[in-house]
Amino acid sequence: MFRLSRSGIDPFLLVLAEETRFVRADKIEIGKVEMEMEKKRTEFVDIRNEKVNGSYKILSVKGAGVLDNLTVICDSEFTVNIEIDGDARSYTWSDLQTISEDVSDIAVFQNDLGYVFAMRNISFTSSFSLRVLGDCVIKRAFGKYESYR
Repeated sequence: MFRLSRSGIDPFLLVLAEETRFVRADKIEIGKVEMEMEKKRTEFVDIRNEKVNGSYKILSVKGAGVLDNLTVICDSEFTVNIEIDGDARSYTWSDLQTISEDVSDIAVFQNDLGYVFAMRNISFTSSFSLRVLGDCVIKRAFGKYESYR
């Protein structure tokens, strides 16, 4: 796939491959090298005043990506169902409080706004989804993620 020079792989093409591995375009051809590159899309979540009766989908992404940050604020305690690359887990409010003590990318607390759950820096290769479970009102949910298609 890479053009060989007398000393091995062409260093220009090696650097180009490294720099473009997270960006996907249709196809590019440089010399005799053809590479597939991913298109990166930045997307946002913004939900306000939604009643949860059982389950409410906050986010569902197919394909690879990175959840930069996501914050959910509800009027009462709630459970979250998180699925990353086919691995689905449910966490009660109490579970989340315990986990947040040891995991720096998850924060769980109660303040004037309500019950706050925040997570950041979550990478996924095939899918990501987050649902709020319970009987509550989502006062606000907001976040940013990047998907590669």
